[in-house]
Order: sequence, then structure tokens, then C-alpha cells
Amino acid sequence: MGGSENATVCLIGGGVAASLLASQLALQGIEVPILEAGPRHDRAKRFEYITESLYGGNPWKGDHPERDLFTVDEGLRAYDLNERRAKGVGGCGLHWGSMVSRLHESDFDLYSRYRIGVDWPIRYHDLEPYYTKAEAIIGVAGEDAYPLTPWRSQPYPLTPFPFSYSDRLLRGA
Repeated sequence: MGGSENATVCLIGGGVAASLLASQLALQGIEVPILEAGPRHDRAKRFEYITESLYGGNPWKGDHPERDLFTVDEGLRAYDLNERRAKGVGGCGLHWGSMVSRLHESDFDLYSRYRIGVDWPIRYHDLEPYYTKAEAIIGVAGEDAYPLTPWRSQPYPLTPFPFSYSDRLLRGA
């Protein structure tokens, strides 16, 4: 890449969100280098990787667990982020299931409702067109009639995936 050292934007991590942002900036003629800590994974091994992950492994985790340890609750409880994420070009898109949850309308005014945190300076309807555009680009699947999701201006870009055995049991409940 010629001139990357003078780029206006540099993204850290090459996951789904970064890839989406980089593609939109590149369409505007902006050069966007992406720095990735992990390797380029072999797509031919995808089935092998998925099988390993189904049995409790994480074939996409990095080789530096001490560097990737992340704690929450001010260090009171460790959360081993390295066990749950994918390190490599593509990030969690390497094991993504085409589902993205949207915030709910009530998430934007938690302080007004519950005296928790602060209210956002924007509302759900401000973000909704961007959710719709991003979902169309990355290909999100879902069921339009599902009652617990926030309103949508457009249907899901992809039809819902067939339910797994456990999904069918839970759906009945």
C-alpha cells in the first residue's frame, strides 16, 4: 500500500464492524489501513474450525492469553475475552451466525426511566436507518414477525435460518 503512513484513518482490528467502516470510507476514496493482531485463517479449514468450536474449543483464539485477558467490574471478576473471540483477519466474522441484535428504544433513555447511567443524545429512530443499511451490506438473517425486537423500517435482508433442535424446544415455551 503506497502512502499508508499518511492515511487519514487507520482501523485497529479487521472484524465485521471495521470491515464495514473501511468499505464505506474506501468508496469515498479514503485509504484505510487495517491493523490486525491475528493471522489470516485458512478458509479451507472452516468446517474443521466450526466442529472444534462446537465441542468447546476456540480455534480462532490468539497465542497470547496474558495479553488478551480482559477484566470487568473493576477487576472483581475475570472475563477471559480470548476464549470467546476470534483473533485474525475477519475477527468474529470468522464464526458469525448472521444475527445482529439492535438496541431497543428504551435503551436510549435509561437515566430517565430507571436513574441508571445517562440518556443518549440520540434516539433509536436516529440509528435505525444505519442499522438497516449495515444489515443489508453484511447480510443479517431474522424473523420479521418476532415480537421482542424493536421496530424496523425494512424487513431482514436474509430469511431466518432453520431452527436447531434446542431452538425448536425453546420456541414452544
